[in-house]
Amino acid sequence: MRQILLNIFFAVVLSCSFTSCEPVTEEPTNIEETTIFTTKYKSNQVWDAFRTPSYPTADEDWTLYNFKGALDPDGGSIDWGTDRYLQFVAAVDSTRSPYTIIDDLYKIGTKYVIKLNLCESNGKFVKVISDYGQIIGIGDKGFMYVAEGYYGMFFPTISIVSTDEVVYKPTTATVTKLSELYK
Repeated sequence: MRQILLNIFFAVVLSCSFTSCEPVTEEPTNIEETTIFTTKYKSNQVWDAFRTPSYPTADEDWTLYNFKGALDPDGGSIDWGTDRYLQFVAAVDSTRSPYTIIDDLYKIGTKYVIKLNLCESNGKFVKVISDYGQIIGIGDKGFMYVAEGYYGMFFPTISIVSTDEVVYKPTTATVTKLSELYK
């Protein structure tokens, strides 16, 4: 019995040596499966922020500061309820908006606007926070969504508090293609 267990152990070790033991990650098959569109952002993961300069340049310092609760494009606070979240939605652009991204990843060329919806914890739709927007400043500290050309909402990948100042060098200044979101 001991010999059988040793053989099984060595077989597993050898198979992991020649193949990856990492879980297989499936590449999204459509835009809605891209991480940014499947992530649910809670109130502590979204901030209104001042920025200098107003719009980033790739590989140059961008400073975000004066963090406070994210705002609706009408200037009011988002009603987070008891456990609501924000979620991005890609909608086919029928208006020729200047804020579209093109689907270059799946080679279909469709143009999308990026909406932002507020949902209950059970997934029930509450309201549209933004009918269109632009994703800017993608980098190691997060990204910003400019809702309807007005308020910038920062989605950090780091933990921050309202008094912080975040300085980073975005790798992507302005998203214009789906491939820039799928990284």
